[in-house]
Formats: sequence, C-alpha cells, structure tokens
Amino acid sequence: MTDQSETPPPDQAPEQFPELVPSGPKPAPIDWRLIAIVAVAVIFLAAVFINKKFYSKKAVATPPTTQPGSQQSQAEPATPPLSLGEQYAAMIRNREMEAKDCLYHVDDRTLAFAQPPRSIVDEKDPRKIVEIQPGRLFDVTRRAEGVRPEMLFRRTLFAGNRPVFMDFFPPLGLDPDPKMVFKPAADATINVLSDQQRVIGVVIGDETRAYPIKMMNYHEVINDTVGGVPIVVTWSALAQCAAVWERTLPDRSVAAFGSAGLMYQSSIVLYDKDTNSLWWSARGQALAGPHAGDAPLKPVPATVTSWKAWKQLAPQTLVLTGTDPVLPLNYELNPAVPQDYFGNNSIAFPVYGFDVEKNRIFPKAYVFVVTGSDGKSVKAYVAQLLAQKAAAGTLEDTLGGEKVTLQFDKETMVLKAQTQEGKPLLTRGMYWIACAGGYPGIPLWDEEEILRAANAAANAPAPAEEKAPATAPAPGE
Repeated sequence: MTDQSETPPPDQAPEQFPELVPSGPKPAPIDWRLIAIVAVAVIFLAAVFINKKFYSKKAVATPPTTQPGSQQSQAEPATPPLSLGEQYAAMIRNREMEAKDCLYHVDDRTLAFAQPPRSIVDEKDPRKIVEIQPGRLFDVTRRAEGVRPEMLFRRTLFAGNRPVFMDFFPPLGLDPDPKMVFKPAADATINVLSDQQRVIGVVIGDETRAYPIKMMNYHEVINDTVGGVPIVVTWSALAQCAAVWERTLPDRSVAAFGSAGLMYQSSIVLYDKDTNSLWWSARGQALAGPHAGDAPLKPVPATVTSWKAWKQLAPQTLVLTGTDPVLPLNYELNPAVPQDYFGNNSIAFPVYGFDVEKNRIFPKAYVFVVTGSDGKSVKAYVAQLLAQKAAAGTLEDTLGGEKVTLQFDKETMVLKAQTQEGKPLLTRGMYWIACAGGYPGIPLWDEEEILRAANAAANAPAPAEEKAPATAPAPGE
C-alpha cells in the first residue's frame, strides 16, 4: 500500500466530488460523417436546381431544332435557311468588319495594319530580348476610284485561321539576300522539279525563265530581270492566277515589290518598297498610297504549263531551283491553301460585283482571259469548252471588233490567241471567281452553250450529293 490514492476510472466520479456527476441524461457522440453526407446532398440539390433554371431560360431563348427524319413542331416552325445571296452578303459584312479592325484613323489619314511589332531575342539567351522592332502601317488615305479601305481583306491561313501580314510569304529579289539560283533545264533533276509539276514560263528577247509553281506557293512575289527588262512575277494560289508585270513605273523609276498580306477581288495585294503603295496583282493597278490613280503596270506575256511541256517549248530555258543561302522551306507542301480547296465550291474571300445567285459557272472553273489588240477588249474562254471544241482544230472568234484565231492544247493547258495578221494576244488563266472580280461584266465565249448546260444540270434529278457544277475546275497544284 502507498499513501497515493488510486485514480478513479474516467466514467466513474468519486462520491467526494458530486459536482462531476451529470445531473441529466448522457449526450450522444457527434457523427461527423453523417453531417458531411447531408452537406454534400444539399450542395448537389442546389446545383441541380440552378442548372435546371438556367437551361430552362436558355431553351426559351433558343429556337428548337429537329433531328434528320423527325417532324418539326407545328407550333414552332423552323427558321428558313439563308439563301446563297444572303450567305454571301453575310460573308462580305464579316470580312469588312475584320478589315475595319485593322484600320486606324489619325487626323485626316487612314492607316492599315501591315506588320505587328517583333521582338528580337538574344542568340545566347533566348529568354532575353535585345530589341523590339516596331510594327508597320500602310497609308491608304489616297485610293483608286471605287476602292474602300475595308475592301482590302486581311489574309488568313486556313489552318488555325492565322492572320497573314506583310511578307509572311517571303518575296525574292526584294532584298539582296537571298539570291535566286537558276540552272539550265538539263541540270534540274527530278527531285528538284518533276515533269508533271507546273511552271510559269516567261520569254523576253533572248532570255527564257521558268518559275516553279511549288516555289511560287511559298514566295508569291519574285522580282527579276529577264532580257534586260525588270519584271515582277506574281502568283495567287487562291485564284490559280499568274500575272507578270514590268517593274518600270511611269516616272521611269524601277519598283521592287513584296506581298502585303491582303486580298482584293480574290487576288493577292502587293506593295512597293519605296512608297508602300498597294497594288492589285491581277490588274497591275495601284489601289492605295502615293501611286493610287497612276497608270497600271505594263503586262508581260507568261505561260503556265507543265515543266515537261515548257522544256519542249523553250529548251534553252533557265529554271529557278533554289536560293543562296538556302531557305528552310519545304517546297513540296502548299502553305497557301489546303489540298481540299481545289475540289469544293467554297469562296474564301468576297468578290464585289459577283452575283452568286445568277452565276451559272463553277467559281473555280478554269478560264482564260484574252485581251484584244486594242489592249482594252477582253473575253473569257472556259477551259472545259475549249477542250471539247479544240479537237476540231483552230477556233475562230471576234474580239474587239476583229477576228481572232485560237489554238488550245488540252494536254499542256496552253491557249494561243492571235489576230488574223498573226499578232499574238495576251492570254492569262485563272479561276472564274478571280476573272469575275478582275473583269466585271466580262463577256463569255459561247455563253449560250454554257447557259444551256447549266439549265440542263439544274433541271436534272438531284443525285445523293450536291449537284455537279456546270463546268469542272482545272487540277489543283
């Protein structure tokens, strides 16, 4: 035994401490798990109630839709689909709104966004910025007649809808480097240029050049000198249109051109390095800037055909094979348009004056625009009709009040047009949508037959898929 008393159990109070004995019934222990379950249930029910209330309001504000094969409710008729004209007008409004977002008004000047600021990082430490190059603007205050700033649409790449700015497609010949490398036809191996690939052929004096389309898809604008004549070779992939112009301006200065990152009437827009004036590649006309309203550039005849056909037409040709230094570009890809662009009926950019509802020709039908000897008269010839009728031999037509003869080779896709005296006429191939935009109201060769074929196709029973167009497009690159 010890003097220290034994500690009583916790549930028993000694009689000498009556204040520790509870006077009422013993309370039950708290179950925290039950409380947690109840709280989660309350939160869940509240979320369901709020969610149901939100979607019930949304359902009232949203027109009902029906699944294919189901019947539409009589009380709530479906909204009628937009017509082609309404869809086209909506596209124009959307494109103009996008263009206006790139416009700035300073006092009485109107400026168009050309290039965003660019940061230059340290080569040794990419996390360190050593310089910020300022952005650039085009002054579009002075414009050609009928041209509004919002008609100059910002280009975008189809993949990711990425905007395109000045010289996104790097032009050649604008700066001393990189230099262009030309080789004789015999030295252009098949891995550089195969026989089936297309080229833009130019002959001036005793010099002949070929510019592969697969390279033009990346550069779009090439400044060169052929036969002593400064020229600019342009390529609009969306319009499948090659246009070559002399670079000598009316004031006898020689311009150097780049790509502005804009579209006008389905063709690319150029800028000149000295004045930043904007030029329409399809017509050689200054749209905005100091040269707006000046005389257009002088056209240079060019031929778009296969490399095999061009070598036969001009065996002494030189062909562009690359650059020095070599640029890290994969010329086997087309960065301008996706491959499925060539086979569908879509229009990427609006063309003012183009009536989609009255038009009876596939927008991407390949046509040739022939300019008369007066330099003003023009007529469009659909390639498909030429191929059908050229088998009979030389074709005859009237252009600008004089008779002309036409020879079309459907294998090489080359059209030769000349007067009865043998004077060659300027011929340029492009998609119909670009033709309609570049030459509003242009007459069509054998238009009556085109309309008959279109009406027959419209009245024929519709197949499972969309009705076939009146004319087929040329093969895409």
